Amino acid sequence: MSIQARGSEEEVEGDVEDEDFIDEEQEFEEGEDRRVKGGVVGRTVTLQMLLSADILQPGEANMSIEYMGQRFLGDLLSDGKIKSLETDIIFASPSAWACHCKRMVNPDKKSGCGWASVKYQGQKLDFFKNKYFKQLQKLDQKENEGMDGGLAITHAFPCRSRLNDRELGPLVEEDIFRAIDARRLSLVGWYHSHPRAPPTPTLRDIDSQLEYEMRMKGPSDASYIPCVGLICSPYMQENVSLESSVVCYWVVPPPENKPHEYGKPMVMSYSQFQDQYLSQEALNEMKKCAEFYKGDQDFINFQEKFKENVTYLEKMKVEKCDLYQLYRILISTFR
Repeated sequence: MSIQARGSEEEVEGDVEDEDFIDEEQEFEEGEDRRVKGGVVGRTVTLQMLLSADILQPGEANMSIEYMGQRFLGDLLSDGKIKSLETDIIFASPSAWACHCKRMVNPDKKSGCGWASVKYQGQKLDFFKNKYFKQLQKLDQKENEGMDGGLAITHAFPCRSRLNDRELGPLVEEDIFRAIDARRLSLVGWYHSHPRAPPTPTLRDIDSQLEYEMRMKGPSDASYIPCVGLICSPYMQENVSLESSVVCYWVVPPPENKPHEYGKPMVMSYSQFQDQYLSQEALNEMKKCAEFYKGDQDFINFQEKFKENVTYLEKMKVEKCDLYQLYRILISTFR
């Protein structure tokens, strides 16, 4: 006869009453709810699940029950069922097999926990069941945690205004916002340079970054947008490499009970990829920047020595950009 247990789809062949079998499975399931905290709660464990997890292996006479001085043996089949060596009856679950064996010895036996009395290779199934739950708990923790990926900075929009120019600055920002919207991009951060100093955030950089983070967060966490701070140090003499030093960072706000303290800058890891060629849009931006800064008293003369026998222009050879196009822009600017 076929019996369907609550919370499972196990079937059993044998002389087992429906009421006792259902009570036994329910008792096991509720007991597991009480014992396992933070794991998979309210889920019936089957031998097939333990086999799939490589915790158990099918084999002959590797299942046993000891009850009132008598010992019963069974084969664990590859589909998770148990074949009794005494009766050749195939049982769909340890509970069904245990209930059948106990009824043979004690016909008045009512329901009991079959998993607690059935052994696999001499070890109670509870041991292997708990081992399975420990594995699931580890898997649950890994599945509930992860990293969000996919943030890529694909465009840079230079602010062609002086730092102290309060009239032109807001107008330039509006132009940048319009350019970002026109390209259907999102503002994800800002950059600035420390021309000859290390790319370490200063107190002013920390305040600015934290201010931008608060502004980009919006009224709630649901509207939060990442804010990446980037500092480039192109001409730091202490740098062993000729490449510019670049640091990406963000700032952890100060504790709520210490609002007057500075935030804590945290470095960001990033990967850099070079385009196969410079787009016309990027070339136009480079030309505009060169034209804007060429009249400045601090404008770099790229023919001069950067250090030792290396000119500023030669230093550009190791940077990740199209040297030929950049050379043409700089030469045309000097003319």
